[in-house]
Amino acid sequence: MSDADAYRRASRDVNLFMMTALFHVFMAMGAGVIGLMGYWLGGALGAVVGVIAGAALFWGPMVATHVLARKYAAEEQRREHT
Repeated sequence: MSDADAYRRASRDVNLFMMTALFHVFMAMGAGVIGLMGYWLGGALGAVVGVIAGAALFWGPMVATHVLARKYAAEEQRREHT
């Protein structure tokens, strides 16, 4: 398996996972909006959760794709040597 194939496979797996993560980000953003409308403390907590979720949504796929691609390439090398 070439590096490109490993990254392609990892990217597909990460994209499937991120579809679920995106739903949770939208839920956190909704909680933040509801909190802002009702209580300042709830809004602040919701905003913090939203920022953390947004950062995870941005950086998570890049890191996870890199880690999975390395794992898949290592598995393929192990298979070739046995």
